[in-house]
Amino acid sequence: IDCRRRPAWTDRILHVSGSTCSVQQHSYDSYAQITMSDHRPVAANFSVEADLYKKLDFESAVRSLYREAYSLDGSYERPIIKVDKSFVDFGEIRYDSHLTQNIIFENVGKIPCAWRFVSPPDSPIHPDWLSVEPMTGMFLPGEKTEISLIVQLDKRITSLLNLGPRDMSGTLILHTVLGKDHFIAISGDYLPSCFGNKLSTLIRLPGPIRSLTSSKELRGENHPLNAPGEVMRLVNRLLSSTQPPEDLFLQPPEEEMFATIRECLDTGDEFPWLPGEAETEAKALHAFAHTLLRLLDSLIEPIVPPILHSRCVEMASRDEAFELLDALQPAAVNVWITVTAFLHFICQSSKISGYAEKIADIFAAVLMRDDPDSTTPPISPIGKRNFFLQFIT
Repeated sequence: IDCRRRPAWTDRILHVSGSTCSVQQHSYDSYAQITMSDHRPVAANFSVEADLYKKLDFESAVRSLYREAYSLDGSYERPIIKVDKSFVDFGEIRYDSHLTQNIIFENVGKIPCAWRFVSPPDSPIHPDWLSVEPMTGMFLPGEKTEISLIVQLDKRITSLLNLGPRDMSGTLILHTVLGKDHFIAISGDYLPSCFGNKLSTLIRLPGPIRSLTSSKELRGENHPLNAPGEVMRLVNRLLSSTQPPEDLFLQPPEEEMFATIRECLDTGDEFPWLPGEAETEAKALHAFAHTLLRLLDSLIEPIVPPILHSRCVEMASRDEAFELLDALQPAAVNVWITVTAFLHFICQSSKISGYAEKIADIFAAVLMRDDPDSTTPPISPIGKRNFFLQFIT
């Protein structure tokens, strides 16, 4: 206390709740009318909830823990753990993969062991495409801990893998306190996909993306395709049907068919279902439709950037809506016209009530996707739907 600044009032009150004690603040007041010091006093009221216990039982438990800790402190044993495997291979890894492999650690020593994963020099603890759960822990002698290694590829990661190095090898370092480190090698073979790319990348592909060995093989920036070949393949296959289902895009696809179609797009192989095959045509068309929708949704950036959304909802006529397309990149315009022209065709053929509105809701949410990181309030889905309807009705 500084005697020259008396009285030294309490001018702040800090509190925190713990795992065994709950603290709830009811009031916090300042007394500005008290001016006898350069500090202004404050006061607060709290409710504190704590467990009740018997003093004798508590003291007995403390003595018991003391004895256990003392015996451990006097031990010169080092922690020893056993790792059931030091190499993990995830095999072939595709876009949107969700793969998990487990590793089991066992404390085979005589003392408790604390452990955590640490980063190699100048590297992260684990690659971006991998998550490790849990990252830290402690276990007693004889106990086991299961660690999950999880592969999760999002758009950002796949966009880098599609054009960059595809080697997914790495090393995890398991560090034990006062013990030795364990090294776990991980590997995987990433299979590039047309899903999870920028539109500007797709229009520069010289062929199927799986045949691309280096980004140097991309078409020149001045000689791109008018639209992604994968989009055109899907639309052309859908248009090859003389009688598309009236509920196209409204029924879920068979996931095996979707996976096969995506693989054909990535490799350039022919689709296994020919147009007009009675047994498979309806199911195949639903699968092709949703592949197109998911491909568009996987683009890193939407066809219509969020900065234009407010202008879109102001368009009062079809002519005004078409004029707005001049603000898009040429490839985006071509994709928009190709997709909306096909949707206009199927909307005219369907007899389902409100079909066009349902299609507009589905595709507006994809082609006019909001920026999740933007602080600007998103545009109304109804406004987007009305703008989209200008092109398909």
